[in-house]
This record gives sequence, structure tokens and C-alpha cells, in this order.
Amino acid sequence: MTQSIAIIDYGCGNLASVQKAVTALGFTAEMISDPSTLDRYGRAILPGVGSFNAAMNDMTHTGLADSIREFCGSGKPLLGICLGMQLLASSGTEGVTHDSVPGLDLVPGEVVSLRSMGVTLSVPHVGWNTLQQKQPSELFGGVPDGTDVYFVHSYGFCPDKSDHLMGATEHGVEISAIVKKDNVTGCQFHPEKSSKIGYRILQNWVSLC
Repeated sequence: MTQSIAIIDYGCGNLASVQKAVTALGFTAEMISDPSTLDRYGRAILPGVGSFNAAMNDMTHTGLADSIREFCGSGKPLLGICLGMQLLASSGTEGVTHDSVPGLDLVPGEVVSLRSMGVTLSVPHVGWNTLQQKQPSELFGGVPDGTDVYFVHSYGFCPDKSDHLMGATEHGVEISAIVKKDNVTGCQFHPEKSSKIGYRILQNWVSLC
């Protein structure tokens, strides 16, 4: 098994910036798009920007969705970033006119629009905002509570269980910033764009794997 970190390429952007951040921390990362190669890695990052529905359709069609589920089912750690975090949910409403579409179902919950969550401030939610630590975690090692991280999103993750909410932010209402269930972690913000604090969170995640 390779010690490199797999960065899963499903056609939804910002992979290079994530790879650059991981490399800057002294780790190696390789972009992969072939589902059959994922099991060669011991840990993986699912980044991305775009639409929940389109991303799930693409990953289901290529077989990546099943490969990711099998990867996590084997106990290997996965980090979802931005859209990647949202895809961890059971279902999402982005990109559909009625009802919702299934997600990876790795962290029980639903992804819904910020407007439907009650946000009356600007949408998309763009810029630096406070990361509130909801539960103690080694992921927050060296990270002061209440520090700012960088967000860009119009939809939010609503976890079914409060135990899975590790960090949150406020944008008129509370919004999930970090979710975690067992070996699966998601960051709604972009750690690779969040300066030293974001890099520290990335480093903590890799070190804990």
C-alpha cells in the first residue's frame, strides 16, 4: 500500500490547490480518477466545488461512489472538503427540482440550501468566518477556538446526530463547518485556503490517520 494520499478527481475542481497544500506540509499526494486504484492508498481526500446532484451522478456512473464507500468501509480515513464534505451526506437537494438525491451516506444527514436553513444574509456564504469548536478533538490541536477559516458555499450539511458535528460557524444561523463519523471527516470550509490554521487542521488530520 502506498503512503501517498489519494486526491479523488471526479471532475469538480480545486484539486491542485489541495495537492499543493498537502505537499507543502511534507506529505505526498496523487490525483486519482480510476476507481480501481483507490484501494492502493491508506487515506484519501475528496475535494471539489460544484453541484451535489451532478457530482453524485458522475461518481455513480464512473464507479467512484462505490469505491469510496468500500474504501471507508475498510476503515481507511477520508477527508471531504467543501462539496466533498456535502457528498458524505445521506442525501442532498442541490441540482434537483423535487425531493433529493442520494449521497455517499457516510455521515447521516442531508444537504440543503442555506436559504432553506433560514439564512437571510448573503448567499453564497463567501469569505472568512469563525470556526467554533463544538466538541473536543485532536483535529483541533494547536487551533484556537473561534479562529477564522475560509468558506465558499450556498448549501449546508445538516447532520442527523449532534455527535457528528465537530465544528460550526454562524451566518445568521448555525452552519456545520466540520462533521465526523468514525474514520470519515468533512470540512465545509477550505483548509487549503485558510492560511496557517487551515494547514494545521490538514496536518492534524494526516497525522491522526
